[in-house]
Amino acid sequence: MDITKFEIIILRHAFIQAFKRGITPDQIENAIRHGSIRRFGKNYVRFQTKTVQCIGEIAGLAVRIITVERRKK
Repeated sequence: MDITKFEIIILRHAFIQAFKRGITPDQIENAIRHGSIRRFGKNYVRFQTKTVQCIGEIAGLAVRIITVERRKK
């Protein structure tokens, strides 16, 4: 999946929850730009690094990040 074709939108709720979980904006950006990308379901995508995963919903030409969490070990 070529992520450069999509606009990335991080929802306010996901951003606030990430801060509560101790995840910085740099970690979120790193997961989206350099992490592995996996599609699941019909309209969902997961960006993940070793420590953080971002779950997004594909809506047209945009990917809306709906949650950000620490990756379970």
